[in-house]
Amino acid sequence: MSERTLARHDALYRLMLHLAPTDFGRRPACADAEDPEIFHPVSEAQVETVAEAKSFCAVCPVRRSCLEQALRRAEHGIWGGLTESERERLLRRRATQQPAVPRERDLVAEAVDLVVRARRDGGELSVSAATKALGVRYARARAAVLAARAALDTETQTGASGEVSAA
Repeated sequence: MSERTLARHDALYRLMLHLAPTDFGRRPACADAEDPEIFHPVSEAQVETVAEAKSFCAVCPVRRSCLEQALRRAEHGIWGGLTESERERLLRRRATQQPAVPRERDLVAEAVDLVVRARRDGGELSVSAATKALGVRYARARAAVLAARAALDTETQTGASGEVSAA
C-alpha cells in the first residue's frame, strides 16, 4: 500500500470515528479525492491546492461533523472546508460571542417537558433542578417553571370541550 493510500485511510478513519450520529453511514466527499495530500497542504499559500480541497468540502454531506471534529482536535490541514488559520479565527470568534439567550416561550416549553417528566415520575420539578436543566439563572427558571405549572394545571382542569370543569 502506498504512502498516499495510507494517508487517505488514516484521515478518513479519524473522520469516521468522530462523525455525528446523524452523519453515520454517509460517505465524505474527500474519500473520492484522487490525491489525499490536497487536504494537507504544506502551506496555506498553495492557493490552488487549498481551493481544490475546499471544492470537495463544499459538497460534502458530513462537512459540519468534520469541521466540529477539527475544532475540537486541532487537526492539521483542511477539515470541514476551513484551513487551520480559518478554524483558529472561528474559534476566537465563538469564544468572544455572547451565548444566545433563550426566549421566554422556549424556556416555558422546555419547562413544561421537565414538569411533565417529573410528575410522571411521581414528583414535582424543583426550581434548582430547572435552573440546571434549562441553563439559566434562578429567576428565569422560576418564572418558566411557574408558567409551565400554570399551563399544565389549566390544561388538566379544562375538559375536551374547552370548558373549565367543576373541581
